[in-house]
Amino acid sequence: MTIFAKSRPRQETIPEHTSKLKEAYEYLKTLNYINQAIIKKYEPIIEKIIHYHDLGKLNHKFQNKLRLAPPIFIKELKDREEVPHEWLSPAFITDEDKKLFKQFNEDNILFPALVQYCIAYHHTRNKVFSTDAIKAFVEYDLEKRKGLLYWLIIGFWWEPFVWIFFTLPKAIVTIFKPKKYQLKTTNKTMFTCQKCGYTWPT
Repeated sequence: MTIFAKSRPRQETIPEHTSKLKEAYEYLKTLNYINQAIIKKYEPIIEKIIHYHDLGKLNHKFQNKLRLAPPIFIKELKDREEVPHEWLSPAFITDEDKKLFKQFNEDNILFPALVQYCIAYHHTRNKVFSTDAIKAFVEYDLEKRKGLLYWLIIGFWWEPFVWIFFTLPKAIVTIFKPKKYQLKTTNKTMFTCQKCGYTWPT
């Protein structure tokens, strides 16, 4: 299933949109608007913000609004208004990345909170922030679609990569590598006639 980020001026999937934003960021760096030392210091944070900023668009009401795929209906959310996608995007931040953000904490700046703020407010809205609505969409919609996110962002290339470069070569080696033969030494005690040389086992 294809997940879209926008329908105008042209159809664009979430991975395509994120890739374009990364390209814009790389171009912005060349303009020297920001001190390069600061960019270098906080680049891991900036790249994570780019990665997460629009993942909330996976929510079914946003996808239904674009009308680029068959509509999805979730009974628990049928009477709720659409929640702005940027409010939902922080729900995808992994525990591993939260630990990464904490490493940048300073006296007056808590980076886990700062990252969530940058993502959740990258659009200006005239709506009241609703924690209750966000919890409902995360529980009944996004939590069930995180597996889809894996395939969108990682799985579609990682799984074939692992199979082609690791699993398949290992199978070929297992099938065609020469078998090892182990030498086994067996000792037998024999009696020998001192006159005729005839031998017999004990």
